[in-house]
Amino acid sequence: VSTQSTGDEGCEVLECRDDGSFFPMYCDGNICWCVDVNKGNEIEDSRGPKRSFHCTEQGEKVVYTGCQNRRYDVCGVDFDRHSSRWTMVEECDEYPCDPVDGLFVAKQCLGPNICWCIDRYNGDVVQGSVSLNCSLECHSNNTYTISPCVKTTSCLEQSVMECDYTGSTSSSR
Repeated sequence: VSTQSTGDEGCEVLECRDDGSFFPMYCDGNICWCVDVNKGNEIEDSRGPKRSFHCTEQGEKVVYTGCQNRRYDVCGVDFDRHSSRWTMVEECDEYPCDPVDGLFVAKQCLGPNICWCIDRYNGDVVQGSVSLNCSLECHSNNTYTISPCVKTTSCLEQSVMECDYTGSTSSSR
């Protein structure tokens, strides 16, 4: 997805597909734009920052959601010339996005035991929602329900640290 300068100021030569048509998207540095795949003309108002959108074969600009942009920043992406879309460099589980609306998935987890709720629109953690070894249900209105925690180990044979009102600790069995 690149252009080549002809040496004339303001004149660029667009690379073509094998069949002679134009790619739907071209970039110069960090700015990209959509083009008519048959004529190569730039689609009006389609310019924008690299990795923030892709262009369809019909020349439509499809802007990515905050979730998709955050995933691309964290996971790394590369441009697939054949599909004219940004794709993950490798499999990435960070910041999963809902495949239907592109928003953040409300429940995020680190492994099987630590989970938290996030705002589906901006990806911020919902205060107080971090759960360890508990059943967590995240709701769309940034509320959550934590079911009683499940004990995963027995404390009978382990030493447990307890704090008294002064903050000092003691060991008990």
